[in-house]
Amino acid sequence: MISIDRIPLEQAALQRGNSASLNGGQSSSRWDRWSYIPGPASHILQCDARTKITTLRSAQTEEQRWPDPLAALAWLGNQATEPPIPGPPFKGGWVGNLSYDLGRLFENLPSRAADDLQLPLFTFTHHDQVIAIDHDKNIAYDCRLSAKIPVAWASRPCILPPHSTDNHLIPPSRVESSPTFSNDPPQADFTRTAYESAVQRAIDYISAGDIFQVNLAQRFTAGLPKSPGQLYRDLHRRYPAWFGAYLDYGDHALLCNSPELFLRITPQRNHRNILTRPIKGTRPRGPGLDTELRESLKDQAELNMIIDLERNDLGRICRIGTVKVTERRLIETHPTLFHGAATIEGVLRDEVTFVNILRATFPGGSVTGAPKIRAMEIIEELEPVRRGPYCGAIGYLSADGHVQFNVAIRTMIARSNRVYFSVGGGIVADSQPTAEYDETIVKAKAMFDVLGPKSQI
Repeated sequence: MISIDRIPLEQAALQRGNSASLNGGQSSSRWDRWSYIPGPASHILQCDARTKITTLRSAQTEEQRWPDPLAALAWLGNQATEPPIPGPPFKGGWVGNLSYDLGRLFENLPSRAADDLQLPLFTFTHHDQVIAIDHDKNIAYDCRLSAKIPVAWASRPCILPPHSTDNHLIPPSRVESSPTFSNDPPQADFTRTAYESAVQRAIDYISAGDIFQVNLAQRFTAGLPKSPGQLYRDLHRRYPAWFGAYLDYGDHALLCNSPELFLRITPQRNHRNILTRPIKGTRPRGPGLDTELRESLKDQAELNMIIDLERNDLGRICRIGTVKVTERRLIETHPTLFHGAATIEGVLRDEVTFVNILRATFPGGSVTGAPKIRAMEIIEELEPVRRGPYCGAIGYLSADGHVQFNVAIRTMIARSNRVYFSVGGGIVADSQPTAEYDETIVKAKAMFDVLGPKSQI
């Protein structure tokens, strides 16, 4: 049973500061209309990147484990037990993130880049209560679930004692309370020359016929100048992204300022709609640069390749004839950038599961390239470190079947007194290495700004 009560916006504001939030851009757009502030977590589901063992914990029940991460994700996808009802799309349920490296469970990829952070393959927390803010109507709702999640499944290979005797599933944030903040300026894992050489290597692969396009990223590491919560509040206040998120897991936090929607699943009476919205093509905000982006043949081609890839991905899980490009190409205005985006939709086949959906679509084509698998192999060769949460996905699975995940770009990882963030772009045949490097710096502008004056590059 789901209860939904309208509450004053002032009451919703009192919930801010929790360990999780999903934030729209605070406008009336159909893409960023809603923000969510979940209440305390009742369960946490987490997959260790090294052992691949997934653990489900709560404060009251036995700790339980899956040796197969996909079995755990299948269980997660079956937790939508309530019929869809009007109201906010997310009414309570699971909130979390999927690492880009989860794609290794679906494809046999080489292992060359260093997994230096070793963050979980996925982490989800369950919330029986969530405050939903409708920026279109400027009202808020208190959504609550009366039914508790089932904690048993068909096969339980390992049962451990309860995790704790209190209600703190997620330990108090060590990074949030760290007394050793730092203003060290960002250092990249590529020099400019090395990144441009990697871009040229990608162009060589395109010339050889291996791929049509590949997304190539570089990672920056900087000192953490303030608490992750404050850093995220600064980031979202100055540069409100359509699909922002803050997730604090105690030993690390994710601060996401993404403009890109990966998947939205909307349950109807007799079917489920699925939508993806890839972004390709970028210009800094400035007079006439939106027109320049709109007229760029290179950027048009770059997005068209990903549209075709996403149509193919959705075609693997949707009813025949239902996959449509409902918006071919729009130039959108974001706080620091213009982006080109398209929308592809379809109707899921009845038997398709959450794992089926991820197997067909994850990671998103806009952050891999085309063909996807070969592009991911080249990414593993050219990028020195694993992506981890970057280019994965952050979102929710609502108790009534609504699902939404962003593409976790413009995402900062706070750990100890350091912060890590990556930026990249799509490389095609007529890419210019110098311009591609400059584009990554433009995309990082908001993150550089909130880190302070020493962070300008």
